[in-house]
Amino acid sequence: MRKIVLVLIFLLIGCGGGSGSSATAPSNKGSAPIISNLYYSPATASYLQGGGAVTVYAYLDYIDADGDIDTGSSYGLQLDGVTIKTTTSTLSNMSGKTSGTMSLVSAIPTLTRGTLTYTVWVTDKQGNNSNQVTATFTVN
Repeated sequence: MRKIVLVLIFLLIGCGGGSGSSATAPSNKGSAPIISNLYYSPATASYLQGGGAVTVYAYLDYIDADGDIDTGSSYGLQLDGVTIKTTTSTLSNMSGKTSGTMSLVSAIPTLTRGTLTYTVWVTDKQGNNSNQVTATFTVN
């Protein structure tokens, strides 16, 4: 009985996978951008100001070893955990730059009073998402 089991084990090991194709290496998508030091203005607005939305100008520092944050990139904005904006092709004149400060412009709704959590991230041309940076925006 032991001989049969050992023969079966050797036969199964010898089969190896059988398809004859070699495994493909995972694709290298480069490195994800790193963002920090989010600052923005204004940080507050009045209820219904701007007819229901105000323009917020945000600035953040970035490091991108690949230098591939450019017109094929995008950024996202969440308020209280709900994505309200994902914009593509707005990060221009950044191709080949590996660090610096970028600026973003967003409309923040003023239809509800309260404090909103403002979360920003950047996606490079290869689809790598950066870390997220968060701040608050208050509608009085």
